Amino acid sequence: MLRGGVGEFYDRVPLMIPSFQWFPERTVFILNPAGQVTSSTAYTNRIIGDLRNPRSTAWNLAISQKVSSGLLLQVGYEQRNTVNDFVVSRVDGTAGTGLLTLSNNGGQSYKELQVTGRYQFHKHFLTASYVHSKAYGDLNDFFQFFGNVAKPVIQTNEEGRLSFDAPNRFLLSGDLQGPWKLLFAPVFDLHTGFPYSVQNEYREYVGPRNTRRYPEFSSFDLQVSRPVSIPAGGDRRIRARVGFAAFNLFNHFNPRDVQTIEESSRFGGFSNNAWREFRGKFTVEF
Repeated sequence: MLRGGVGEFYDRVPLMIPSFQWFPERTVFILNPAGQVTSSTAYTNRIIGDLRNPRSTAWNLAISQKVSSGLLLQVGYEQRNTVNDFVVSRVDGTAGTGLLTLSNNGGQSYKELQVTGRYQFHKHFLTASYVHSKAYGDLNDFFQFFGNVAKPVIQTNEEGRLSFDAPNRFLLSGDLQGPWKLLFAPVFDLHTGFPYSVQNEYREYVGPRNTRRYPEFSSFDLQVSRPVSIPAGGDRRIRARVGFAAFNLFNHFNPRDVQTIEESSRFGGFSNNAWREFRGKFTVEF
């Protein structure tokens, strides 16, 4: 079977975009070890050019083949290109002045090649997939700095690997029927660590951005549940499932933060691990 699709998607211009030039202006002070001001730069907000609606063009193509009565293989390719994205950048001027600019000239791209196999035997299902991808584009996306971040540190915009770029990913999942009507749903996720940038003590980027990576991410999750029937008055009964879920069952070290300041004694140290976690599950079925 051959399947494919293509689409053109338009987004709206958020109300906070045209009001950027009236955002509070900022002044950056440089202090010496004694806390005295050695220099300062006052930045003015400016919109560069016209504002247009961002848009994305996406297309995909996949071919699947049933190898046997229980095995299905699929190879697919997907690509998405975004233009007219909103990016901010810093421009340092002379005599202690500078600009924070907002332009509509940003772009992003995402490319993915995926190979998937699905195997069914009796009432059991197993699905395995490998994805090779690349996410690339402008790194100073507007909403990365304005919104929930009260005092963002803005540097000059650059292009590079996006923060969610993971070139290689292997995913294994399944639904396995066990005794006593138990349903086992394992998920194993293994992928390349996400990129990050090196900075100096002034939070300025050192070298190209997003060239270093977190350690390889590996997590085995498991959900176990069984059906239950709950009386709801009269002959009515509510169908539900009750059980538990375990995340990162083998407690693999999957850090979410890294010390990026190269002058720090902890430079390159990873922290904030996604530890093993257990949760109860209750789901009502309709």
